[in-house]
Amino acid sequence: DDAELSGLESDLRQSLAALGVLGTIYLAPEGLNAQLSVPLSQLPQLRAQIASSEHLADVELNLGMQVEAVRAYRKLVVRRKQQVLTDGLPSPLDLQRAGTELEPEDWHAALRSRPDGALLLDCRNNYESE
Repeated sequence: DDAELSGLESDLRQSLAALGVLGTIYLAPEGLNAQLSVPLSQLPQLRAQIASSEHLADVELNLGMQVEAVRAYRKLVVRRKQQVLTDGLPSPLDLQRAGTELEPEDWHAALRSRPDGALLLDCRNNYESE
């Protein structure tokens, strides 16, 4: 809901700025996407804030490079969008109407069984496919 996103936007902007976090967070009804630079000394506090938030408790941090004294971003931007990632579809995907989750073996068998010889292009990052 719009009021909830507005509150989360404000809360994130305040709490992350207090930790010296820089980068970009996009908020939308289906979730969030963030690319952040966090001072290493503040990482435990960031983890604690995420764990204690009713909106963020399920968020997983995918930590990249850990380099002290490098500013990857100039400022902190927290912005609401219609969709987290622009995909060109007329409306956001309804994640509540997702298909059946398959084990890897079942996934490969389903692809092999398609008569049209379906081609799958996997564009995940390493951390998403491991």
